[in-house]
Amino acid sequence: KPLQVGEFYSHLLKEGGRHGQPLSNGTVEMVKICLKMGLEYAVNVEKVISSNPALRVKTPKVVHRKNIPWTTDQVRTFLDYVESHHDYKRLLPFFRLSVFTGARNGELLALEWSDFDPIEGRITISKSRSRGSKNESVSGTTKTGRSRQVYLDSQTVEILNTHKQNQEFDR
Repeated sequence: KPLQVGEFYSHLLKEGGRHGQPLSNGTVEMVKICLKMGLEYAVNVEKVISSNPALRVKTPKVVHRKNIPWTTDQVRTFLDYVESHHDYKRLLPFFRLSVFTGARNGELLALEWSDFDPIEGRITISKSRSRGSKNESVSGTTKTGRSRQVYLDSQTVEILNTHKQNQEFDR
């Protein structure tokens, strides 16, 4: 019944997560989509109920959080921390590219050395890496379907050159 579905959503919002923690509106919206599909199957295919009660219940509106970019000081503090800690130092090129290029994480993860032109000081972003249900795959294009070139500052080029040399030495 719609009342039961509504109570279920309320329970999820108040204490439906791990250890009784509340779930976000977005998570409850995803549950709603799955439940609606399952009940629609029960109506149309299995014919065990006559109507879908989930269609008559509203969930709270999903409020998308606005990304607030870091300040210059926050970026400097973060990169200094990464560079000064041995456990994270090898990730400095990734984090630096992330901060200064505006590339998506999947685009950065798909970068290869052939995409880096140290003479021109640029990278070519032409593909993206995404995680499938069982393994990772690289798609042929970026989200927009177009490749783009991003020019890098001299310090980032130097860091990438050093990182490439370290990788070759490790091999």
